Amino acid sequence: MKYFRDSAAHTLSSMRMRRWMLGAFALAIAGWIRNIESASGMEAAFFRMMSLPGGAVPFRRPPSETRPALTELIKSQPRNIDLYSLRALEDEQQLDFTAAESDWKTYAVNSSDKVNAEVALADFYHRRLRPGDEIKTLSLVATAAPIAAETLTPLSQQQSWGAFERIFKIIQDQGLSKDNSIAQYRAWITRYPQESSLYARFLQFLVAQKEYATASQLIASYNKQFPGDQVFPVKAKAMVEYREGSVREGLVVYEQSFQPLWDPELVKSYFDLLRETQSLRKFLDQARAAQNANPEDLNAMARIFYYYQQQGKLDGARQAVADFGLHKEVSKSAWTSRELYICARLLEDIHFYPESARYYFALYNSKGSDNAQVQAIAGLADILLTAPETPVRFGSGDVPRHRHHGSRARLPERHALSDPEYNGAGLALFGRGAACGPILPPFTSSGVDRVAGHPLSQFIRSPRASCPVASVLCRRRRKRRRHSRWPRVSRRFSESATTDFGRSANGGRLCT
Repeated sequence: MKYFRDSAAHTLSSMRMRRWMLGAFALAIAGWIRNIESASGMEAAFFRMMSLPGGAVPFRRPPSETRPALTELIKSQPRNIDLYSLRALEDEQQLDFTAAESDWKTYAVNSSDKVNAEVALADFYHRRLRPGDEIKTLSLVATAAPIAAETLTPLSQQQSWGAFERIFKIIQDQGLSKDNSIAQYRAWITRYPQESSLYARFLQFLVAQKEYATASQLIASYNKQFPGDQVFPVKAKAMVEYREGSVREGLVVYEQSFQPLWDPELVKSYFDLLRETQSLRKFLDQARAAQNANPEDLNAMARIFYYYQQQGKLDGARQAVADFGLHKEVSKSAWTSRELYICARLLEDIHFYPESARYYFALYNSKGSDNAQVQAIAGLADILLTAPETPVRFGSGDVPRHRHHGSRARLPERHALSDPEYNGAGLALFGRGAACGPILPPFTSSGVDRVAGHPLSQFIRSPRASCPVASVLCRRRRKRRRHSRWPRVSRRFSESATTDFGRSANGGRLCT
């Protein structure tokens, strides 16, 4: 019994040792070796059986044994190109780097997956601390033709893009010359000509390296590639002039290209430069002097507006527009469509929506531009979609909820309500023109019901207006609130539904 107990304990200890050794061995070997097919030539090349007290266990062969075995496998399987990569790994473990480089190159040339094979060769050069050869190999991957499988892949996840990112990391880590970076940036832009962010990245590098002539050439190339972009060329040219040492020339670039409706990004960069050069007060003084010389100067008014807006003083920005409008009223100068549109946009940018809506309404009734009505309706719709909870004011007060349905609003613009063209502007107050179905519901609780309080003849003249007005009155009818003009609207709505707007023009949906 004692012998049996000792023998069992010895066997258990041996099994535990075997499991521990197998576990340590599994952690030590590469992951791909664990998936070698059993009883195959590959297993025989990498493993040999060794006898242990608990049984035979496969052990990893040293590189001195695997290399000859892999050579024999290559002779018997010449089309299996992956064997060259396996032998190259064994060459590295035996410190035969010349043979390893030869096998990696053979693998890269003959592999069906050229991209991954080139990356494997670049990894070898990375392990050997050969940055020049690594960059040269990665450049082949970076400038390769687009891969069909990556058509819908984001740029940052494409292999070519990743190769460029890795190249610049090598250049930074190894402290290589700027000529290497310039050459790689140009190759990157050639590979992705429609990616505007590369131009900005390249420009920042050129300015940091004081390559101002090359930076100017880059800006000219950007203008040819993106002729519709008015933001980046101005910012880029101003930055180049400023970094080159001419603060005045940098500000002149902004001043010469200033527009009252500049892109917010461009406005911010302009005032950042003014703030950095401590020129804000001078800027305001010059704008006020220009406005005093010509009170109807839109550029001067816009400069004062942006000055207060960038300072966070929205009341001051609003007052700049109000002063401009007050002068127009006092001098009885005629408003142009451009002036009305600019004032409306500026007030909308600082979220003074009621005043902006009044300018849009005036723009709708102006005659100076062919697209004035389109701009006005689009602006009113944008206000309602952006801030539906904000009441839109007309004249001197809000449009009231009348005691009797069908009564006329008592407003200074009473004559405007009888204008047939008011149909379009009134329609814009509760939807986006013809899109009467999908956009109407969000505004039913904040202003659409007020439409039913106006004389319906002002709205049902237009087939587009019949749909939302009828929907409003239908809801009222379900609430047992009868309307004296409902039969007329219902009749007009039914006729229009089968003729003029049975289906909306932008998708064939029925108006509801």
